[in-house]
Amino acid sequence: MSSVNDVDNLMVGSTEEDLQFYKKIIENMPAFMGIQQIDDLGDPNTNHNIWASTRILDFLGYCRDEIDALGAEYFIRTMHPDDMEMITNALNKLKNGEDATFGGVYRLKPKNQDYKWVIGTINVFEKRNGMPWRFLNVSLDIDQMKDTQEQIIVLTKENLQLKNKIKTSTLTRREKQVIRLIVAGHTDKEIGKALFISPATAKTHRNNILRKLHLKNAASIVHFASENGLD
Repeated sequence: MSSVNDVDNLMVGSTEEDLQFYKKIIENMPAFMGIQQIDDLGDPNTNHNIWASTRILDFLGYCRDEIDALGAEYFIRTMHPDDMEMITNALNKLKNGEDATFGGVYRLKPKNQDYKWVIGTINVFEKRNGMPWRFLNVSLDIDQMKDTQEQIIVLTKENLQLKNKIKTSTLTRREKQVIRLIVAGHTDKEIGKALFISPATAKTHRNNILRKLHLKNAASIVHFASENGLD
């Protein structure tokens, strides 16, 4: 049976031996690890992965060259759009000078597979000019931890439902009517005609809906409406 001293002895030796020992630890950790670099916290397009453990590469199915070529698109392809808010909130706090570890439950999409639940953290790894620059991400695949997974998914869904209920409560009756017409595939001109308002007013309602629900386009409105009984 190995003792603490045995482990200490393993750590003592040449630099190459130490590096191989650390590498073995990383490769055998039951976690996904990666380092992302964000050159400008205000510009998501400067976000890119500069290192990923073998385990996360195998899990997501992307090789190093593909990740480098994708840049910021890598995160868009692999992270569920509904969970991007967690990263956005973390970056906003970092921009305000809050130096802490952030985490939560979110979904990752391996290539050609469905989304899988993980739980992870992100913390500042390196700073540049006094500002966060590189970040260490560590995640656990709870898809393989069935009891834990079920508990976390229930809590996450309840939290998401509550947040969406609060967002929905901000909508006016007219905006809900516009949402139903957007779901039906109508243009602003068609919406205006159906509700006896001008196309410009219909567009204003559409923009207000996007703002209130923190959405980006008509497709996301349709998805939100379907998930929250507004269609």
